[in-house]
Amino acid sequence: MAPFGIVCAFIALFGWAFSDFFVQRATREIGIWRTRLVLNGSAVLLTPWAWRSSSLLATDSHLLLLLAALCVISLIGGYFGIKALKLGKLSVIEPINSLELPLTVLLSLAVLHETISPLQAVCILIIFCGTALAVLRQKIGTHLLRLVLERGAAVAFIGAICVGFVNLLLALASRASSPVFVTWFVGVIVGFICASYLAADGRLAGTPRLLAAHWKELVLLTVVGNLSWIAYATATTLLPVSIATAVSEAYIAVAVLLGIIVNRERLHRHQIAGILIAIIGAISLAAATR
Repeated sequence: MAPFGIVCAFIALFGWAFSDFFVQRATREIGIWRTRLVLNGSAVLLTPWAWRSSSLLATDSHLLLLLAALCVISLIGGYFGIKALKLGKLSVIEPINSLELPLTVLLSLAVLHETISPLQAVCILIIFCGTALAVLRQKIGTHLLRLVLERGAAVAFIGAICVGFVNLLLALASRASSPVFVTWFVGVIVGFICASYLAADGRLAGTPRLLAAHWKELVLLTVVGNLSWIAYATATTLLPVSIATAVSEAYIAVAVLLGIIVNRERLHRHQIAGILIAIIGAISLAAATR
């Protein structure tokens, strides 16, 4: 089943690259909470496929606890992650987001007691280094200073730490039930919380009008976002979490490439090298995982 797991990880890779692009545009048009409402609340469309697993909630208290923790951390991490994208620049935020990879690897080794081969470890390191190069627009020393001082950087750090734990909990919950069910459950609960917050803040009434004005981008965000999380969750049930995360983490380099194509951004030579290194690392890791 490893080959299918690799395919799912690559689907998440490309899906998240486009998802970040749509999320950034959506937050600047409709706000953070409405974007989260659309992204998470749209998981209700998965009900016909997820409902059959809902009976597990009545018999598996461990799964219920995992899902509760996943919802809380996902809500917190998602808020800070989206807020960072709204406040900061992709060139600053994405390097911080890449920190979720080493954190997820450490958690999978420490908590799940997963093992990876020396070759796989080298490939993971190559992906991380390539991703870091791809998103650094300036000299490393200058950029590291900006990571500390730039607007939205501290928020992104919190988000990256939360995502590391989300990856671990998502894998555990998906293995105990199903990837579609977990994506549906977390999406519906977090979406309900977002809707409740908007209602309490008096902004829910005007939400349909705003969503209708940007429906094309939001439909794309809904499809790509949910598909990416289902694909990643599926990959974690078939592969070690560290491997699934490492392959999909190359999405950051692809997001930079997307910036060139869509936003006509210019890249330095080391960024082009980083994109190639990250992609080669992901392909090499896939080849080393059988």
